[in-house]
Amino acid sequence: MELCRITVAINNTLTPHTLPPGTIQYLKDESMYPKGYFVQNTRFDFFNYAGIHRPVILYTTPSAYIDDITVTTDLADNIGLLQYLVSVRGSPHYALTLTLRNREGVVVATANGSAGELKVLEPNLWWPYLMNEQPGYLYYLEVTYWGLTLRGGGMLP
Repeated sequence: MELCRITVAINNTLTPHTLPPGTIQYLKDESMYPKGYFVQNTRFDFFNYAGIHRPVILYTTPSAYIDDITVTTDLADNIGLLQYLVSVRGSPHYALTLTLRNREGVVVATANGSAGELKVLEPNLWWPYLMNEQPGYLYYLEVTYWGLTLRGGGMLP
């Protein structure tokens, strides 16, 4: 077995896009501060330590894999609409099967391909507790990836 080194870089710079949020203020008076000097403005009462403070799991992916699944929903004339987009990385040769199941596991819609729409007639909608007889009703979307093997047949004249 060959040794492998993994290096991790940690950055605790706070921005509006990190948790906890913060802002960066660049101080541009070069008579008082070096070029590029900045201060972090924070709105919390603890020190933002840098480092890895919880367990980390490293994993590998196959050479081709599902990278992301985007789902948006809508309702039109008592038909539930589920638009989906599945991103596959590593190979253009694949097939996808999507199966939507209700709470009991019954298949209510199926589709093939990386983008499309599933339709559910008279869907059970999600409601908060005490606002419906079946609160928190969830459907389950199953996405199956099938890697395809291409076989060469020789050259055509």
